[in-house]
Amino acid sequence: MIKLKAIIFDIDGVIVKSMEWKSQIIKDVLTKFQVYGLTWVHEILESWVNRKLILNQINALYPFDYEQALHEINKKNAKLENNPTINEGVVNFIKENYKNYSFFTNTALPEASMQRIINKLNISFAFKELRAFEDWSKTENVNYVLNTYNLYPNDVLFIDDNINHIHTVWKNTWVYTLHFYDYMLSIEKEIKTIK
Repeated sequence: MIKLKAIIFDIDGVIVKSMEWKSQIIKDVLTKFQVYGLTWVHEILESWVNRKLILNQINALYPFDYEQALHEINKKNAKLENNPTINEGVVNFIKENYKNYSFFTNTALPEASMQRIINKLNISFAFKELRAFEDWSKTENVNYVLNTYNLYPNDVLFIDDNINHIHTVWKNTWVYTLHFYDYMLSIEKEIKTIK
């Protein structure tokens, strides 16, 4: 068994049960702006980078009121982020193991949203650093953690619910990855299977 030193968590879909409603908010807003009906928009949404970059990509190909759409998405998400649906298994793991590992976040959320959720869950004490991005990528954030904290790829586990992020981060950083596809997954059990 390997000895991990750090775990990097996505927030949406891992620490909180949120991806379903966040996806629905984006679909609703894009429908209002008459963009969601375009077939290729669905492909961009499946890549799920972050809300700002998604709207930027769509706006570059099909101009619409990007700023207003982003404002509406952020406003609707903020209401839900103030009362997040906790993933108790993950949050308990974080609270019980923050002295055993260096914990980081790596989320596509805007920084204010990330702070709102982490503060609401009272787990900021457990993290060495909270990383959010609006213009970076998850791979760049993982590389930042590796370089800043003098870690090797085999010291780090990256956990995300998006399989595209898992593949991209693994391919570009060689850190261990865990595709968090089920809210019932036990991180502790999954760590024991890493060889």
